[in-house]
Parts: sequence; structure tokens; C-alpha cells
Amino acid sequence: MGMALQIRQKAADDPDGLTARRWPALLALARKAAEPYGEDIAAWLGLPGAQAPGLLELAQCLSRLTMRDVDALAPLSLDSLRPLCDLTRRCEDALGSWQGGEAAAGLTALAALLDGLEAALAQTAVPAPLTGPVARIRTVAVTWNPALLEECWPGLSLLAFGPAGAGKAGVTDLLDVLERGMAEKRWPQQQEPFKEALAEALVQRSRLDAALRANDPRAAHRASEDLEDALTRMEDCLSATGSGPQRKKPSFFRRLFGLR
Repeated sequence: MGMALQIRQKAADDPDGLTARRWPALLALARKAAEPYGEDIAAWLGLPGAQAPGLLELAQCLSRLTMRDVDALAPLSLDSLRPLCDLTRRCEDALGSWQGGEAAAGLTALAALLDGLEAALAQTAVPAPLTGPVARIRTVAVTWNPALLEECWPGLSLLAFGPAGAGKAGVTDLLDVLERGMAEKRWPQQQEPFKEALAEALVQRSRLDAALRANDPRAAHRASEDLEDALTRMEDCLSATGSGPQRKKPSFFRRLFGLR
């Protein structure tokens, strides 16, 4: 994992909406049981206005509820839910270690378990198994903690976003603003080393985008680290030349309470 950028693999229903159509009783039970826990568990099922949950999110929610209060999932029993919990954890581990093929196989097995639970809950016959893939595995790059932008690249963050700070902006957002600002000649004082590092960061962003499109998490990880290295060189240029904006010195009161 890089300083701020993290490469992850995620699963989405294939076809879209599979979970809502195939396991409606399970989805309704999970949503009802999750209500007392608020976003802590309900987030697995998608918040209002969010994208509909997939089969992995449904399984994750059921697994968390099983550990919290299995009685809330009656008439399903602990014995019937334990295999779901084990398989859900295996799918999460496979995605976390970029084992897309293993994750896809686990999700297919997970769909079969959900079929059995849905049939037991709705008191219907178990449907014929799904054929073909049940989920798309895709590779994404996320800024896992936006606060790290100002920790890792304080000068660049101040240059790009001003005193208001980066907020929820991510690494690629920072690079976008820097690219646009240099193109618009907002910071004519920046010297050639800074411009060269920016050009290198843009090359690495293109490599990262290509790796994400190719669903290659390892290549994406290498590109993300090289992109962050280029940003660090840009940060070093600001420090070496003093050409970045200067953050106002905090007042005594703010220093006293550890505020910036």
C-alpha cells in the first residue's frame, strides 16, 4: 500500500440487480435486522440513494448480523448461517489479496448458499444454480484517508486547495488541480524540476489508469507508488526553493490546543 493511494478489488453483481431479484426475502430480512445498528451494518446494504447492494454486500451484512444477534435473523439458524460467514470471509480475503479468480469462484459458491437460505426463508424450492459468473471483479484506486494528503504533501495541498484544505479530495484530485493550475500559469514561480516531476506524475497517472482498465492490481500498485514518488519530488521542490505558498503561523491559542 502506498502512502495515501490504495489499490483494491471490488465485486459487483453480474448482471446488475441480481441480488434484489434473486434474494428479495433475504434482503428484506437483513435490512429489517440491521435497523437497530444504523450505518454500522446497514451501510453494507447501501444507504438511501446509493447503488443497490450486491451479493457480497448482502452476505457481509448477514455475517455481521450473525455475529451481533443471530436471533434477529430468525427463522434462519446459526448452523445454516455459519457456512455463509466462513465463505464471506474467504471472499473478502481473496479480494483483499488481489486473487480475483479465487474471489469469483467464492462468489459463485456464495450465490448457491444464498439460494438455499432464500428458499428456506421464503419456503420455496431451491432454484436451479446460476450458470456463468455472478459478479464482476474490478480494480479501483482509492485515497483511503483523505487527511493524508495534507500530511504527505502539505505544500502541494496548500498550493492546490488553499488555506481551506483538501477536504475529501483524493490523490488524483490533487494532481488534477496541479495540472490545471500549471497549464493556466497560476504559479509562474515554479521552476523546471517541479515541472519535470509534474510531468512524471502525469505519466504515472496514465499508467495507473491503464492498469485499472486492464484489471491488473499489481501493475496499478506499482504505478500508484511511482505517482506518489513524483508528488513527493514536487513537494521537495517547493521546500527546496521556497516557491510554495506559506501557511500562516497559528496563533498562540491554536498552538496551545494543538490546532493548525
